[in-house]
Amino acid sequence: MNNLPRASTAASRQHNRKYFAAACITSAAAAASLYVRKWRDGKLHELQEAQTSGVFTATAEKSGISTTNTKNGNVGIHRDLNVLATTVARAGLMGTSVPGAKSVKHELDTIRKWHQDNGFTGGLVLRELTEPLFDATVDMDEDEIEGGDDVEPIPHHELWQRECYYLYYELRPNGEIRQQIFCRGTTLYADMRTCVNAKMVYDDELGCWLHAGFLSHADRLLRDVLPLLAPSSNRRATVEACGHRYVLGLLI
Repeated sequence: MNNLPRASTAASRQHNRKYFAAACITSAAAAASLYVRKWRDGKLHELQEAQTSGVFTATAEKSGISTTNTKNGNVGIHRDLNVLATTVARAGLMGTSVPGAKSVKHELDTIRKWHQDNGFTGGLVLRELTEPLFDATVDMDEDEIEGGDDVEPIPHHELWQRECYYLYYELRPNGEIRQQIFCRGTTLYADMRTCVNAKMVYDDELGCWLHAGFLSHADRLLRDVLPLLAPSSNRRATVEACGHRYVLGLLI
């Protein structure tokens, strides 16, 4: 009987130690968070305002981009702030224009109408992965061209994840071929699995460490969209990529 109070006291002390440890961890995390916020705010105050940074200009060409030669001989790129805001809006059209849409293909008509209503005269396209690539030198009735994935039919869950972009293209009167790739952010559960694949892998070509999930999906996206892009040898063609996370790997 005499052992019961001792056991109860020991359990109470152990319980108190756990609470104390949890309180210490929480306090340390809160202090670290406050420090990081203060450090970040200090860095942000050191930055120039967008209007005075020299990166943007309100007198850019109609395309929204102009260039100037800097003192060191490099070419400085200036972007109109209004054009930048429109670009952000275009990147945000996916995942919102058609409720419940899992593929950008299901939203393409709505996104196309938005572009038409806002004065964009070019076209929109999304690579069809369930059909073979066109080849004018091959009889399409023959089985010489394999499927869109070049291996096997693509499962829907993978197909929807890969249909995560749209390509805007425009042929301007001066001969410029403008192509812009817009990529959406995390939408599907498959996207979340890509995000959590956060191990770092070394890329020999770039000579740096990269997020494995983003790099894998960006490589796959590049293979999908590459047949739609103008060849790099075409000096009148420009290709831009805008959007979320995967686009970083695509640009790399």
